[in-house]
Amino acid sequence: MRSTATPPKRGGSSPNRARPRPAARGTRGPTGARSATPARPVGRSHTPDPAVFRRRRILALTILLVLVAGVALGAQAVMRAIDAADDVIPRTVSTAPITPVDVDDEPTGPPTEEELANPVDCRPAAVDLAIGMGTTAVAGATTAMPVTVTNAGQVPCLLDIGGAQIELTIYSGEDLVWTSQHCSTLGDRRVLLDIGAADTVAFRWTGTRSAPGCPGGQPVAAAGTYRAVVVLVTAGDSPEQVATVEQVFTVT
Repeated sequence: MRSTATPPKRGGSSPNRARPRPAARGTRGPTGARSATPARPVGRSHTPDPAVFRRRRILALTILLVLVAGVALGAQAVMRAIDAADDVIPRTVSTAPITPVDVDDEPTGPPTEEELANPVDCRPAAVDLAIGMGTTAVAGATTAMPVTVTNAGQVPCLLDIGGAQIELTIYSGEDLVWTSQHCSTLGDRRVLLDIGAADTVAFRWTGTRSAPGCPGGQPVAAAGTYRAVVVLVTAGDSPEQVATVEQVFTVT
């Protein structure tokens, strides 16, 4: 008995036959066959870009500078706040009077019996000088210029008011016009001045200029403004041990 099955068509494929897989692409080998090319890894390169590196460095330096500037500004703000607080806080100012201390001043209080019995030399701080003259003088005329010496200390004291110790000088500006040392008629004179006591030295200005040795025929002082200065050396020859007084007058 013949089979009725239909023979398969030539060139057809069986539904159960597996289809061949396409060959992998690649390069041809020496025999002509293609070799498979390995797949490239997907991702960024590990080599750093110099431009990116520079940008990162610049960014880091900028952040550092901003932080330093912020710290400096903060410190300035703190100092200003401290200064403002100091201005607001009231300060206590002492109003107690300050008494200067001078070792050369006379001792305070009444003098002792020893000080009264044994007087010492007068100190400059204990001597007051005054020129007893007016404010005007006549050109070419003799003018009396008495100088009064007063003991203003707390104890009696000895004082030399002779010609070698006391001097009257007359100036016109810085020009020395006349001095009693050129024509002195005063000898040695030592006096004991009680507390508050005074003595007088009689000076007379002839109204002319003077020169060493007191020569005659000196020119008459012209009209103008003059200064009479008295210097008294109270003890020794030290420049510190002197008392002075000055009087301004006009010659008409």
